[in-house]
Amino acid sequence: SDCDCSCADIDSMTNDELLDQAYLKLSGVGMTQMLLSETSTSDFFTTDEDTGLITLTGATSDQNDQFWVWLLSFTCHPGKMGPFATPLAANNDPIFWVTHATWGRFWHYIQLNDELWSNFDNTWGGVSENCELMLNYDDMLPFSGFAAKDDATVRYTNRELVAFYEPTNAELPYIFDELTWEHCDISAP
Repeated sequence: SDCDCSCADIDSMTNDELLDQAYLKLSGVGMTQMLLSETSTSDFFTTDEDTGLITLTGATSDQNDQFWVWLLSFTCHPGKMGPFATPLAANNDPIFWVTHATWGRFWHYIQLNDELWSNFDNTWGGVSENCELMLNYDDMLPFSGFAAKDDATVRYTNRELVAFYEPTNAELPYIFDELTWEHCDISAP
């Protein structure tokens, strides 16, 4: 059988419950704040002065409700594992290079923002026996020797790579010099 992501508490909700909970669930993990921040898509989101809620600029209340329900559903069910979704084949997909760098920036931003990081669920769960290896926190990966002090014959685990890529790690070979998106300014017609 196929493996896919799920969110048991959300998947069991009725449509009315989803409408009621979607924004709260997403804001609880920092998603709404990230969308409004200057490091994301702030041109498309505003804070409603009456409610304090983050909304899609120019959207109706119903459209905003539909957006948050869609985003929550998409977050819980991002899709199936495809041929380029494995660690060894992902770099063959041209989209990989753009999305990987973007998520790297988001990941550093979340880790460096105390409020977002304290609300971020960074737990790792197991996967079903039908999924490929290398998805659990302590699974061995085909990577080694990223830091000069590391033995190039000893492979890293996901746990070790998460620690290595911590943006405050002095041995990290690179960090983003900024987390703004000024190079992506959109000019309106």
